[in-house]
Amino acid sequence: LYYSRFPSESLVKFDFAMSIGFNCQSRHHLSRILRNRFGKEGEDSRNFFDWLWRDSSVDGVVAALNNNFKLDRADFCVRVKGTPQAYNPQYGFYFTHDFTFGKNELLWEEELDRQWSACKQKYEYLAVKTINALRANRATLLVLCGAMSADEAIRLFATLEEQFGMTNINLLHTPFSNQNQTSIIHPRVIARPILYKDWPGDNESWDQALTGIEILQARETEMRSVSIT
Repeated sequence: LYYSRFPSESLVKFDFAMSIGFNCQSRHHLSRILRNRFGKEGEDSRNFFDWLWRDSSVDGVVAALNNNFKLDRADFCVRVKGTPQAYNPQYGFYFTHDFTFGKNELLWEEELDRQWSACKQKYEYLAVKTINALRANRATLLVLCGAMSADEAIRLFATLEEQFGMTNINLLHTPFSNQNQTSIIHPRVIARPILYKDWPGDNESWDQALTGIEILQARETEMRSVSIT
């Protein structure tokens, strides 16, 4: 049994594409490709998982989906990952781009408190956009980057199918090429390994991963009201 693959000579069209984790590379390269196609309009299509980072596994994405993207201040702490980072142990995500911390460790929780309201407002907005995108009746490509096994990619897709139906959504899994991959079939999961490289990743490798895929819209359609409480 094997991943389904798009032959490079075919052209498969999707109305929309979005990152589903586990780090910023997938969003960065989607934006790069959309910018090439749509100009500046292609830069502003951001969703909940775009700029979050997680060590490994799809557990955090699955937990966020199961918990309706809920965020509580009590679930956050500060963890040193090179530099001090806001961390959510419930989902296992580092909110790398949303908080700044000084050198005094004794002040980190106070600094987190001071910046929490803006973070919560931002991600509640992004959660609505993400839910709208997942519920939309259009051909959508989700991009999952990094150190996740084939089994985990299939498990994530099963969660998405259960919650959103998703009869017109495919998952592009871009595992790092130095991983040992288990062969599993799923008709709507596409496997395209990429070269492991530190941020922002390898442009050529990502270009190859997205070969044969055309994205027709740069951003979401008009937002609808969605409750995330």
